[in-house]
Amino acid sequence: MDVRRVCLIFLGIIFTVASAAVSAPNRNFDHEVVFEGLDGPDDATAADLNGDRRLDIIVSTDNGMAWFQNGGGHRPQWQRVHPISGDPSRQGFMGLWTGDFDSDGDLDLLTADIHGGQAYIFENASRSATQWVKHDLPTWSKQGSHNLWVADINADGMPDIIGKHYERGSALEVWYNTLIKPALPSK
Repeated sequence: MDVRRVCLIFLGIIFTVASAAVSAPNRNFDHEVVFEGLDGPDDATAADLNGDRRLDIIVSTDNGMAWFQNGGGHRPQWQRVHPISGDPSRQGFMGLWTGDFDSDGDLDLLTADIHGGQAYIFENASRSATQWVKHDLPTWSKQGSHNLWVADINADGMPDIIGKHYERGSALEVWYNTLIKPALPSK
């Protein structure tokens, strides 16, 4: 056999083994089902809603938003906390972001109504995340905004909101956070 041919066969074997290793499932993760029976979950995020320094899981669903509180530890015990949306007429949330939209030191939630495209901020009205106040964001587009993102667009240190409906020809909207940041306490 020609040396080139042996080298090509050898390289082919190496590439085949390498591509199989890349496409093999990652075995470095332990899998766990936190909850079964969510109604049409759309989006999920992790954030410390109650200020206990543990990341909780928040899910937007057809029936509001579900909060799963992290009980701590290497394999946390997850506790489903009351739904965040207390308004039964607002069902079917799409998209989910967290941010301190009111600059009070705790995390608030941003989501949109999947049916009407209305965007909402759910203000965390208590440091322990037991009270939520819904604020409608004004929208000028005919369809509203379903797809939301949070970023500091104008570099003022406050989270701004970007929104767009999924239909062709819809408007791109931006909500600039105009809240004046509270003054830092002086010594």
